[in-house]
Amino acid sequence: MKITLELPEDTLRLLEIVGNGHAEAALLELVERATQGVTRPGCWERAWLRQVFGDDWIQLLEEDPQAYWRQRPRSR
Repeated sequence: MKITLELPEDTLRLLEIVGNGHAEAALLELVERATQGVTRPGCWERAWLRQVFGDDWIQLLEEDPQAYWRQRPRSR
């Protein structure tokens, strides 16, 4: 999937700081960390996501039967 974002110039400059001169690299790393936080209940990223988004989204997950340590979107 391709996503197009429009961000203020100030935001891009700040992202470039943490992305070693590349805002896109910083955004991709943030997406990866968020993904880890959603799928891995005990990881530090999960605590970060709960702080940012609250806890309601956790009820939309279920244990992955192929990996006890991982969660996935709940089956419909």
